[in-house]
Amino acid sequence: MNFQTTSQTITAHSQSPAKLIISGEHAVVYGQPALSLPIPLLSHCQISISPADKTHFEIALSDLAQSQEFSLADVEQLTSNIEMRYKHFQDNTLTIDQVLKTDFDLILMTLKKFADFCKIPTGRWQIIISSEIPLERGLGSSASIIVSLLKTLEKVSQSKLLDNFFSLAQDIENYQHGNSSGLDPTTIYQNRPLIYQNQKFSELNLGKLPQPLSAWLIDSGKSKSSTGDTVSHVRNHFKTHHGIWQQFSNTTQQLLTAWQTNNAQSLLKCVHSNQQLLCQIGVVPKTLQTWLTELEQQTAGVGKVCGAGAIEGDSAGIVLFLSENSPAEFCQQHQLTFFALDL
Repeated sequence: MNFQTTSQTITAHSQSPAKLIISGEHAVVYGQPALSLPIPLLSHCQISISPADKTHFEIALSDLAQSQEFSLADVEQLTSNIEMRYKHFQDNTLTIDQVLKTDFDLILMTLKKFADFCKIPTGRWQIIISSEIPLERGLGSSASIIVSLLKTLEKVSQSKLLDNFFSLAQDIENYQHGNSSGLDPTTIYQNRPLIYQNQKFSELNLGKLPQPLSAWLIDSGKSKSSTGDTVSHVRNHFKTHHGIWQQFSNTTQQLLTAWQTNNAQSLLKCVHSNQQLLCQIGVVPKTLQTWLTELEQQTAGVGKVCGAGAIEGDSAGIVLFLSENSPAEFCQQHQLTFFALDL
């Protein structure tokens, strides 16, 4: 880790949004396009560094009511252990959910990786992380925290990662998810709708959601399988050149055209097609499929899972629902949390 001395207290704050994949989840890992956009649920990072003879880190995770102190030696040792476990994951001797063992590990890896690129101030650090983004729901909570922390580290160190920002954020996210496509950190950092493919992005001018449709996010519940485990499961059953990935690509392109030409009925068909493809690759639990079919029949709308989904249990994170009619009555009846989304 690279250090520079400081003689005064330094403070900085950054925030980053969540992300929502409209089409192309999973397929993006195999080089196909995905349509993604930021949504106004925010993560926050605040850093304060006061002068001290030795560098020391106090990290507080406000939402989890956790706080822990780390010496510089602790950070070096713990991140070295994480690197070793990730190597074992790459060798197929550990699963991805065994790489990060504590809620602090992702923060420590971000800190270590940044300090390998840029000099950071010596002193006593206080890092406070908070987030409005529900965890393990497919909204990019880990990527948002990584981006918030990297942006704040740039401020306190008066350094710029420049072109290294996206590759570094993707590298760090690999420790969480195993094989990050880079979509989440790119969407979150750019804070605008994107088409993302093969680690390259194009900005989109989507315009408003085709009328008379409205959008809602429905929380089906926390996925029992991690994003990394779900991605690994799909990879084991659907290889890179499987034809289903081209079907995802076609659906994404058709959805984009429908949105930009204000064709509501075509858009609904495309969202339905995307959901059916997710069912085919096995990431939509049967229970969720059943209640979503019932909701669609009641409201003449369509819904789809927006993250990695799940390979076990009954829940799969956030569902995007589009309709002319509100899902409120159904959600209240089934005790599902939901909120309107302005698209």
